[in-house]
Amino acid sequence: MQTLMLIALGLISGTAVIAGAVGLALHPPAIFRKPLLADALERADHALGDAVMYTGTDEGGGGEIHS
Repeated sequence: MQTLMLIALGLISGTAVIAGAVGLALHPPAIFRKPLLADALERADHALGDAVMYTGTDEGGGGEIHS
């Protein structure tokens, strides 16, 4: 009789563990989720302050010589 109770308890607890693992895999807590967009920085970005931007088109073909 004790064996049947232990088997039933094992089946119930095993099912609960599997259901919990599937639930966590489908709907992870917010701490494990990757944020979709990062928050904006509160400071000015001066990383590219001395960079030169080139916005024109290269009509010459990139320095190629066509004969």
